[in-house]
Amino acid sequence: MCGWLRVDGIHCGSNSIKPGQQPAERNRSHMRTSDTTKRLLTFAALQTTDEESYLEEAGLNLNDLGIIELRIFRVRRVERRMQVPRDYSHRRKSASTQNKVHERMKKVGMHCVGFSEEIPAEDVSRTSQMWDWKTVDRQPYVTFMFKYNPLDVLIAKGVAQSLRQGADQGARRSVTIKSEPGGNKASFVALFGIRRGRTIP
Repeated sequence: MCGWLRVDGIHCGSNSIKPGQQPAERNRSHMRTSDTTKRLLTFAALQTTDEESYLEEAGLNLNDLGIIELRIFRVRRVERRMQVPRDYSHRRKSASTQNKVHERMKKVGMHCVGFSEEIPAEDVSRTSQMWDWKTVDRQPYVTFMFKYNPLDVLIAKGVAQSLRQGADQGARRSVTIKSEPGGNKASFVALFGIRRGRTIP
């Protein structure tokens, strides 16, 4: 199995799990910006700008704002090959402009996924060989879509409790998940709130 993570429409990387591998779990809390650096995923305020270039590009990403998407594919190893230099230019650009939209589009919301400053990461260029993977299915085996909102919005709608109410009743976290079958793909939509500035686990 291999999972591809997208936040607000931006591809943030992938992880794979081999058959019988233990522990059978993976996590993704960052996006690589080079072989030796990464930027952590956080929640941030949506910024606005009057630069026309953002207005022209707005239609490409507005529908993705507020969505964390995880696509799971069944894959098989094809062959092992030598490691080749990776191109991180697109990720660097996405991370630097990701939480900005044109001021005319401000009504779409004021909360999005952002990125921390670059920090050191394990040097992946030292891996001399790597496996090529091929997907078994044309479409994702399963897709998880998490739609998030600021905590204050969820409290106002009665979806979430205030921090004080939560403290009075003890720590309790829950999420409602709805399955929407569609062909070979099932989508799971969940609504939850995260405090601003908190890193995604």
